[in-house]
Order: sequence, then structure tokens, then C-alpha cells
Amino acid sequence: MNTKAIPYVLLTGFFFGSSLISSRFALGQFSTLTFVFFRLVVASVSLTIVYIINQSREWPKGSEIWRHGFVLAIISTVVPMLSFVGALNYLSSGVTSIINTTGPAFTVLMAHFLLQGESLTKRKIVGVAFAFSGALMLALRGETGLDTVGQANPIGYVLVFLGLFSVSSSTIYVRRYAKKSDSFDLTSTQIFIGALILLPIIFLTGGVQITNLDGWGIFSVGYGGLIGTVAAFWLFFYSVGRFGAIAGAMIPYIVPIAATLGGALVLDEKITVGTLVGMGIIGLGIGIINSEKS
Repeated sequence: MNTKAIPYVLLTGFFFGSSLISSRFALGQFSTLTFVFFRLVVASVSLTIVYIINQSREWPKGSEIWRHGFVLAIISTVVPMLSFVGALNYLSSGVTSIINTTGPAFTVLMAHFLLQGESLTKRKIVGVAFAFSGALMLALRGETGLDTVGQANPIGYVLVFLGLFSVSSSTIYVRRYAKKSDSFDLTSTQIFIGALILLPIIFLTGGVQITNLDGWGIFSVGYGGLIGTVAAFWLFFYSVGRFGAIAGAMIPYIVPIAATLGGALVLDEKITVGTLVGMGIIGLGIGIINSEKS
């Protein structure tokens, strides 16, 4: 990997990891649905401003980009965000991010069945096995990373894996149907539509739910929308476009480190030996998978 890519990789990983921390903090003041909706609204407004200010970038046009945006709004935005943020009610930001690291394993496994030229090799099979075994070890040990919770509630793990399945599905979808679409426009349309999808759901489920909102809660929404969504995804696409796929493959290694250390410092989350071992096993598996691409 180009050494010039290192600051971008570190910053992108920090943005994604710290976003999980701010999300878990916000759950003390917002319901999961309300927080995700506000976060998407902030991101949508920010992206709209980008289109207005940047004269070289036109508002997404054509039915194709909006059709892809609608599909991805569901499987790449709404379902994953609700799943991951919802999981933070049961798991620490560190444990959640560590399990999230198995995402590439989900993707290569699904790609074997759904994409041509993406067959599983012996190396990929070994990598997938390590990644999943690390996540399974965390689940069987009932790791939560929370002092206030003893044994993990299975719902937390189910939500994380639901989010991972959805994200991997969106990756497959983009590779098959939308790989020629502009990445910024594709991200923008799915965020816009995602906010619109959640709007009627908010009202049908009792409206906006806020408890004891203070300045830090407002900051969490703004941080999640601006940094954890707009800035993180833009920087990710920029890093991959400028430095190649290897840079993008390194970012998932930074996210759990940032979320685990940050969660311990800011939210007093626990870092156990089991958590570190699980992270190491998952990291080894993803490293084996990524090594085949280099």
C-alpha cells in the first residue's frame, strides 16, 4: 500500500469507529429509529449543500441512478443502520465493530454463489472460516463489552449479522447492476431515499421519541450525520479511487481499534481478553481473504 494512503486509511477508520461510539451514546436520549432518521436527515441536508456549492457536480438525474438508490436505500442504508445502531442497545461499540469486521467474509461467500468469476478458493475458504469462528467465539462467550450487562442478549448478535448480510447484499448488487454509477451520486440518492422511507415509519410507530435531550445528544446526531455518514463514506471512496482497493481493504482493521479504544475511554466499555482474541482471529481471517487480492 502506498504510504501516502496511511493518513487517509487511519482517518476513515477513525470516522467509522467513532461514529459507533457517538451512536451508542445517543441511544440514551433517542430511540434507535429516531436517531437513525435524524442522522439521515443531517446527512441529506449536508449532501444537498454540496450539490448546491459544487457547480461541477449536477443533481443526480435519470431513472437508473434513482432506481439503484431506492434498492440501496433499503439494503445498504436503512436496514444496516437500524441493525447496527439497534445492536448497540445490547453490545458495546467495540464488540459491535469487531463483529462488523467479518463483513468481507460475508461478501466473498455470497459472491461465490451470485457473481461470475468470484468463486471461493482454498485461501478464501480458510479466511472465511477464521473470520466466522472468531465471531462465533465472541457470541458463545457472550461478550458484550458492557459493565451493565452480564451475558449477551442474542438479539444484539442477530442484529449485527442482519446488518452484515444486508451490507454484503448491497455490495453484490452494486457489482452486478450499479458498478458504472457515480459513487457520490449513488451514496447521495440512497441517503435521500432512506430518510424518506423512515419518515412515514416514524409517524406510524408513535412519532419522534426523545428522552432528556441535551447538547451532547444533538452533537451525536450531527457527528453521526456529518462525520460518520457523509465524511466517512466520501473519504472511503476517495481513498479507494486514489490509492486503490488495498487501501479500502485496510480500513476495516482500523474501525474496531478506534471503536474499542474509544469506547473504553469515553463510555467505560470493557476490553476483555476474549474480545481481543476474537478480534485477532477475525483479523487473521480477513487478512487471509485480502491477501489473495494483492
